[in-house]
Amino acid sequence: MPQRQILRGKNGHRWTTTKGRSSGRVSSANIIRTSRGPTRMNKCLYESLEYFSIFITDDIVEEITKWTNAETQLKIQRPDVKASFKTITCEEIRALFRILTLTAAMKDSHFTTDELFDFSYSGNRYVAAMR
Repeated sequence: MPQRQILRGKNGHRWTTTKGRSSGRVSSANIIRTSRGPTRMNKCLYESLEYFSIFITDDIVEEITKWTNAETQLKIQRPDVKASFKTITCEEIRALFRILTLTAAMKDSHFTTDELFDFSYSGNRYVAAMR
């Protein structure tokens, strides 16, 4: 714990080491109000994969694929690793993202892989997400 009650940053900003007193209400100047839902630019998108592609672009998927395959090559060269590895494609990365998004949306993240792909638990939605 610092010995002083007030610390100064390089830009001159004052920081206190103790918590200030709260009056219980937040000033209306400190409340940010925004409208909910998609912005004007994205109101025309209806498919969830279209929304996803706004954030995870093809360039990002290609970069993830490139570095995943580079890591795979490093693992293959190590003699102490006794697992089989193969290079992956961008489409396999997209399929993984579809599975992760679907498990989050369906709140199925506690299922094992066997349970996710078992028709008695979840039907064929996870198999369909892989296509």
